[in-house]
Amino acid sequence: MYPFTLILRIQRIGTTKDKKTGAVIADTAVIIMDSNGKEILKGKSDINGKFEIEVSPDMNYIVEASKDKFEDTEQKIFTDRQKAEDDVMNVDVLLNEIGEWGIFGFIYEKESQEGVDSVEIIITLKNGTDEIIRMTDTNGNFRELLQPETDYEILLKKRKFFTRRGAFTTKGMKPGWLDLKEFIEVAMEEIVVGKTIEIPNIYYDLAKWDIRPDAAIELDKVVQFMLDNETITIELGSHTDSRGSNTSNQELSQKRAESAVNYIVEHGINTNRITAKGYGESKLKNRCADGVKCSEKEHQENRRTEIMIVSF
Repeated sequence: MYPFTLILRIQRIGTTKDKKTGAVIADTAVIIMDSNGKEILKGKSDINGKFEIEVSPDMNYIVEASKDKFEDTEQKIFTDRQKAEDDVMNVDVLLNEIGEWGIFGFIYEKESQEGVDSVEIIITLKNGTDEIIRMTDTNGNFRELLQPETDYEILLKKRKFFTRRGAFTTKGMKPGWLDLKEFIEVAMEEIVVGKTIEIPNIYYDLAKWDIRPDAAIELDKVVQFMLDNETITIELGSHTDSRGSNTSNQELSQKRAESAVNYIVEHGINTNRITAKGYGESKLKNRCADGVKCSEKEHQENRRTEIMIVSF
């Protein structure tokens, strides 16, 4: 029995799409044990991915290798004297690269289309146990690594701009990078006092002001909007079409506005941040005034609920 040199070259396994690139992985932690589990080498490969050790021929050994961003590997090696050349045996130890999951995005101002710097990116696990906070760079870009098989919520926040909210997941997703614009509106919109935003799908039964289940869904979005934009105050305005008397329409719209505001306040919004205003038929969006024959679709356009930014 005589010793000989075993040269182990650490080779790199590529992505999950290309597992065997053959590229060298330098500075890899390596442990070699004999068949009894006794550690006989503990170190790192050099810049060429190589390390050397004297071992006995015709013996079994176990090589363990580990490196950041790669799966730990354990490989059994038999030092076959017949396969050695000049008492040197070359063995490749292969590692599988761990794929990356991440999200990236370009955040820009809606009107100018220019990137917005210093937008706060708040990425939260849906179970609320972890939170990542990042900022866009001077060009409005950001990138962030994620975990596999995880649900996330995300907020985009910047002073004087409306907060954006969205959700996405890496569940069932192969390693790769998600573009934020696929999950959330990335155009930041400046908050302007007096700006009105129509709330779609707020419907009431004829001559009534009770909040229907379908309207509650939309009002819940207003509640979330107020929570996300915690500095703004709004007016919630209700509008009718021109059918019926001015007086009855005014009274009905005021009751509907108050009913909507009460719902929002009951769901956590301070009453000082929201007021109710009934406009009746005083602000029609189209030609459908008293005495004008219009389609139901045209009348529906005037029956709407809006919020107006009062301050921020």
